[in-house]
Amino acid sequence: RGHDSIAAYRIGDDGRLTLAAIEPSLGKGPQNLAISPGGELLLCANMPGGNVAVFRIDPQTGGLTSVGPPVSMPSPSCIRLLF
Repeated sequence: RGHDSIAAYRIGDDGRLTLAAIEPSLGKGPQNLAISPGGELLLCANMPGGNVAVFRIDPQTGGLTSVGPPVSMPSPSCIRLLF
């Protein structure tokens, strides 16, 4: 908390984590993250910022790319994906 970002890590063959990327959360105070069942999207609830941002996950690098502007909503604190 404090710098409004998302850190992505890779898991090495030895089980160790290495930093893949640090990306802005596109809102103030990221509170909760969810990854789509296929692993292609990450959703970030920015509670004090009043939005949810959606990112595409690069399967090779683990890096994140925004898929568009964040969706405004009042105080999102949790994300639940229903399929």
